[in-house]
Amino acid sequence: NETSNLDDTYLKQSPPNSNYSTRGSIFCGWGDANHNENIPLIRFRELIPLTAGDTVVKAELSLAVSQTEEYAKNPKYVGLYEVLKDWENSSVTWNNFNPNDTANISDVPIDCLIRTDSTRVAFDITNLYRSWYHKRDGAPHNFGVALRRPMLKSNTAWNYTQFYTRN
Repeated sequence: NETSNLDDTYLKQSPPNSNYSTRGSIFCGWGDANHNENIPLIRFRELIPLTAGDTVVKAELSLAVSQTEEYAKNPKYVGLYEVLKDWENSSVTWNNFNPNDTANISDVPIDCLIRTDSTRVAFDITNLYRSWYHKRDGAPHNFGVALRRPMLKSNTAWNYTQFYTRN
């Protein structure tokens, strides 16, 4: 089962001490009238074993969108960012993993998509996936990725994209 190798949850600005790792979907963007942000975290628990002669040619993170038909009428930008700090799927929250701290989540997007369909999105994570095989300071650093929507001047309430999870 390819989903058993995943950790996925999302950080929710309010309430900031709740964990969402058992939900059937993850939210990215602003999901309430108060413009509280939701930031998904996704990580492969184990990387595909490689031998010395193996090369990662392409790696994608493909997600199924669980959005209504309104999605096609209102395209959503979604950026993918490297997570720089370890996190525990069952206990991570907005307050114990400050997503606005660039020591936790990079502020440089790896990929950014605008989609106008309601089926799947695919992010190119080839270079990031390759980098996960190299250790930094003697320790592995596969902490996964975060998804964020840019804050736009015209942001309105309920401005989010929803994806299915491994659950």
